[in-house]
Amino acid sequence: MTLSTLPVFNRSQNKETVGWLYIPGTSINTPIVQHKDNDFYLTKNFYGSYTRYGCVYADYQCKRNTLSKNTVIYGHDMSCGTAFYDLNRYDDIEWYKKNPVIHYCTLNGNYTFLIYTAFLTTVDSKDDGGYMFNFIEPNIQTLPALLSRLTSVLSTQRELISKRRTKL
Repeated sequence: MTLSTLPVFNRSQNKETVGWLYIPGTSINTPIVQHKDNDFYLTKNFYGSYTRYGCVYADYQCKRNTLSKNTVIYGHDMSCGTAFYDLNRYDDIEWYKKNPVIHYCTLNGNYTFLIYTAFLTTVDSKDDGGYMFNFIEPNIQTLPALLSRLTSVLSTQRELISKRRTKL
């Protein structure tokens, strides 16, 4: 599949559709929705029906139909290999070399990103010893501010990845 053959947005199925996320070499090939809060799609599928798995969605603070400086997209890490499960594989440099790009399409443009870093984070600082990277900020003012913050947590993330590998 190439960027030009991604599914056409069908907003008639869900008017909250704001984009499409596709990462070649992974199972990630999904519409992105956005609601007025971040709780709705935690337990709703693309059609708005209840599911304990939720669906992939953009943070409510992000711009609709285009990119924020830091477009935040949520999805569950499902052990069955769906949703964002494949993102766990980015801790393997050889796998990364084979799958280095992300495609994100909005109603106003198509974007291709080269992945330059990957790290584990959590929604609760108690789960990672208090080193949580606050990624939930779609309106970061400058790229240097973002890069500075990323740099400050990378060494901690390396340690967390090492611990995770040990548990496996």
